[in-house]
Amino acid sequence: DADPLGHRVASPRLLYNILRMQSRVRADARKINMPILFLVAGDDDLLTDSQEVKKIFSLLTTQDKEIIQYANMRHALSVDLDRQKVFSDILRWTEKHIGQERP
Repeated sequence: DADPLGHRVASPRLLYNILRMQSRVRADARKINMPILFLVAGDDDLLTDSQEVKKIFSLLTTQDKEIIQYANMRHALSVDLDRQKVFSDILRWTEKHIGQERP
């Protein structure tokens, strides 16, 4: 709450653009043919509908896709209390895709 860079409100324009992009992603999901990682907050996320994210994920036809849901976390995964788990998952996925997996 003390972070001056943290946003607490969203303008109508931001909300409109988010909805517009969701629609575009849904329409273009079958065109994505690259590795993709979805990180999804738990069902307590008040900003993103995790069920909608899962629907979009299911539309992706790429074979190299992974979704990770963090059940006890909220929207801001990179600043949540268990953020180290998120960072570890990103690192693991990235290393796998650039061929530098750790033993």
